[in-house]
Amino acid sequence: MIASDAVGYLASGLVVSAFCMKSMTALRLVAVCSNVAFLTYGVALGLVPVCLLHATLLPINCWRLWQGISSGFAPAATRSWPCVNSFTERGPCPAPWSPQGSGFRRPTGA
Repeated sequence: MIASDAVGYLASGLVVSAFCMKSMTALRLVAVCSNVAFLTYGVALGLVPVCLLHATLLPINCWRLWQGISSGFAPAATRSWPCVNSFTERGPCPAPWSPQGSGFRRPTGA
């Protein structure tokens, strides 16, 4: 096995482990590491589509990681919603639909 293969397997393993993360911080951190590993792999083998994809995803994951760390893991647009941090602060959220068939609705109440 050559070094580029090892980096490719590492990057693939990081993607699988990102799907197993329970915390958003851990997921984004592993995703950033995966992006770096895939960029290394893509550059080593001259795989332009891989490089373009992960060069695009890297700043997005870094930005979301920073955003999550600085804002308590809730995007600014959803901080006022009652169920954003439902499992850590307020208990389970109500169902986002009504049994009467009125369709989807924004959760109400705090």
